[in-house]
Amino acid sequence: MISSLDGLNYYAEYKLFRIANEDNLYRLTDLGGYSGNTEGDSMGWINNQAWSTKDRDNNVEHMDTYRECAVRNHGAYWYSICGDFNPNGLYNGSGPASLFWNKIPGSNFNNLKFLEMKIRPARN
Repeated sequence: MISSLDGLNYYAEYKLFRIANEDNLYRLTDLGGYSGNTEGDSMGWINNQAWSTKDRDNNVEHMDTYRECAVRNHGAYWYSICGDFNPNGLYNGSGPASLFWNKIPGSNFNNLKFLEMKIRPARN
């Protein structure tokens, strides 16, 4: 569930969301089956990315250009080019430092007032 500052509510759902173990840097190994009422998938970039924190940048794929995404985006996440989604951004911030889902109608880096992520166990 995503609620934007324009008062509209959006959602994004993924049928597949699988995370590897610590030895594999909590890599997001499978992400797919997006559906929702946003203008698209803002998490697609992070598939197969390792978990990065402020003190351990595992965004090695784009290390030459996009370093320290966890520092710039204010928290840990699966970063690839610092992303189209920032669940750790500043409330009422601006630009990529804000809390945003980049595929909401309107301009880039829409400020969000509420964000909720839910993960449920896999079904057998």
